[in-house]
Amino acid sequence: MMSPLRRFRHRIMVTTRARVPLIWLRHHGLDNSDVLLASYPRSGNTWLRFMLAEVFSGCPSDFETINRVIPEMGLQFVAHNVLPNNGRLIKTHEQFRPQYKKAVYIVRDIRDAALSNYARECAEGALFMTFDEYLPLFLAGKTSGFGSWSRHVESWLESPLMSAKTMMVVRYEDLCRDTFGEVSRVLAFLGCNFDSLHIRSAIANSSLDRMRAKEDLARNMRKIRDDVGQFVRVGSIGGWKDKLTQHHLRLIDDAAGDILCELGYSLGASSGSTKLAVSNSVWPVSR
Repeated sequence: MMSPLRRFRHRIMVTTRARVPLIWLRHHGLDNSDVLLASYPRSGNTWLRFMLAEVFSGCPSDFETINRVIPEMGLQFVAHNVLPNNGRLIKTHEQFRPQYKKAVYIVRDIRDAALSNYARECAEGALFMTFDEYLPLFLAGKTSGFGSWSRHVESWLESPLMSAKTMMVVRYEDLCRDTFGEVSRVLAFLGCNFDSLHIRSAIANSSLDRMRAKEDLARNMRKIRDDVGQFVRVGSIGGWKDKLTQHHLRLIDDAAGDILCELGYSLGASSGSTKLAVSNSVWPVSR
């Protein structure tokens, strides 16, 4: 169960007006040479971050050291200058901001992202609603201070970085299917050249099983709070097909269908789901 303090912080982060000064402070100290590793939450950012951090540092990544190599936004002051131009790699879940000059944007199918965000927030004790109640709020951007998935993706795809070719898009599904190819592509975009065996070793050390073991170790050593729930989950592709109803899929297609198609995803309604529409489906949560 989420502690009262963390519940308060969670509410602050969902309230856009309350976030403004905090986000301004977190972005203080960014440099034009910095590159953002950006995504909507639960889209594979941490996994890519672990692999890249090990490539750059040559040392196994864990939940304690990761913020010294590729920190979350707000911790950039302790970051290593790992890029060829002496720049830093910094993780962000924010929508595009004008001070971002170069970025790798990771995108994941909204249907899997919605399920993963719901499961994560339930595990944290932040939610007391069914998925049927959660989904319309998620699509409207009311469950997160980062806004809706659609608006988040649009803010990056329509940013000046795209036209300037200083941003590359990585689909989480492609990262899963060809991890070596996608990681190599990211490194080339960053202007880095590493031996293929070195890259493959970093990928192997960041497998799902090893990531879970790293999380368990960090939790046992009190490097991760006990009340945050499981961070490393199944990371599934297309898991939504067995969990979302036709009603869910129509809501998603209406809210994000154009962007899904633009990114190469198929629409879901009347094609992908085998579930019947049932009230309070998908992991109902006790109130």
